[in-house]
Amino acid sequence: MSSDYAPAAAASNGAQVAAEPVAAAEPDAIGQAAAAGGPGSAGQSQTASGPGSAGQSQTASGPGSAGQSQTASGPGSVSQSQAAGAAVPPRKAVVAVIGPLGAGKSTAARLLVELGGWLIDGDALGHEALRQPDIREAVRRRWGPAVLLPDGEVNRRALAQIVFARPEERHYLESLVFPYIVRRMREELARGQGDPQTTFIVIDAAILLEAGWQEPVDRIVYVDAPAELRRARLTARSGWSEQDIAAREAAQWPPERKKAYADAVVLNTGDPQQLRRDLEHLLAAWGIPLRPGGACSP
Repeated sequence: MSSDYAPAAAASNGAQVAAEPVAAAEPDAIGQAAAAGGPGSAGQSQTASGPGSAGQSQTASGPGSAGQSQTASGPGSVSQSQAAGAAVPPRKAVVAVIGPLGAGKSTAARLLVELGGWLIDGDALGHEALRQPDIREAVRRRWGPAVLLPDGEVNRRALAQIVFARPEERHYLESLVFPYIVRRMREELARGQGDPQTTFIVIDAAILLEAGWQEPVDRIVYVDAPAELRRARLTARSGWSEQDIAAREAAQWPPERKKAYADAVVLNTGDPQQLRRDLEHLLAAWGIPLRPGGACSP
């Protein structure tokens, strides 16, 4: 669902990564996992955020499996894996992008597309869901004509004021739109797997974990940024007040809980070229091929 409806400390951009090669996952299993991630589906990671520092990280690439790697978080640095694993299977790897509001998840997803990814945009699918006649009519019946625009489309801002103020209303809205989003994600996964111009698939979904959509995902990238920078971005982009931001943050898991599910943490402090290099290094560490010509200069 669209975001319309405590960060890692570091001095510069840097990828903190567990570099075990990607393992295969079922391509059509999205929506089957529980919101907590399913048995054995998450790894616990500890990383050091200072330049040149190293931490021990364990990540799980499937139920009950784990690998160990050493990570360094200086700009553009990635780890050398200590774990043996198979190369990327013929099925294209699926990389999910998560993180707190205002961290720049969509920017990271766009850069991954430039490197060869097929994008599945969770926000766009949420907006698409609200344009479906049956869902739009259910919204009108629940909340009245005040949540519709003059052209009959859903007024997402008005709807957001309702659902972010009352969790039971948000849960009802999710019950309307999540089945549609899951169906469309499955379709887009199949399209991405069949597209010869792309080398992997990117899922940009702010509530991937909360909704239990992570089952087909091979790797999760947590995009982070300092809290003050994130709030400044949200105010400039959406005009949200501190109260608006707090209401939306309360509808998501706390940052540290999300980080525990991530295979890598990337800092986005505003340098797109550095962010692109960090993402490129992550893909290389995971054995995920880039589109020919997609690599940037070192």
